[in-house]
Amino acid sequence: MKLTIYPKNKNKVHQLIKFLSEILNICKSVNVAPILDSSLAVFLYTKDRTIKVNDIDLNCPGRYFPKILKALRKSGIKSKIKNHTIRCTKGNLKIEFGDPDYWYPEVPIESDEILEIDNHKIRVLKLDSLILFYRIGALDLKKQLPEKQRKYEDVLHKINILKSYEQKALNAK
Repeated sequence: MKLTIYPKNKNKVHQLIKFLSEILNICKSVNVAPILDSSLAVFLYTKDRTIKVNDIDLNCPGRYFPKILKALRKSGIKSKIKNHTIRCTKGNLKIEFGDPDYWYPEVPIESDEILEIDNHKIRVLKLDSLILFYRIGALDLKKQLPEKQRKYEDVLHKINILKSYEQKALNAK
């Protein structure tokens, strides 16, 4: 997979990809290979330009967090661990590493797609796992209504986009 078309917030995505390349250099230096998930993964599969990618989310077992955090800080990237997540920021850019064993233990963390960015190859969460990931997220957000209404609707929209893409892919076979 290569990013050849972009979501509606193209400029932000360009900046995020550049930041992601820095993060992946650091991951490589500590022998950690995260998996891409969330909005950017949804966009990569569906190419739906209505999707807005505001940040980048990576999946990485929590046991690697200490060495990732140490390497990030050594490189001067602002980062912190909170709620089983490493948050990396650079200005208005945000990349997070989530621990799948904590957040989504029932989601198989598998990949059959690779995104090429600069000199990096990053695995992308498998389509069926990504759909399950969003379904679990929707159930959690539903418990937090009405204050999470907008986020809940956004997650439902992504589930619908993914299911539509999945159906088209099945029909094409």
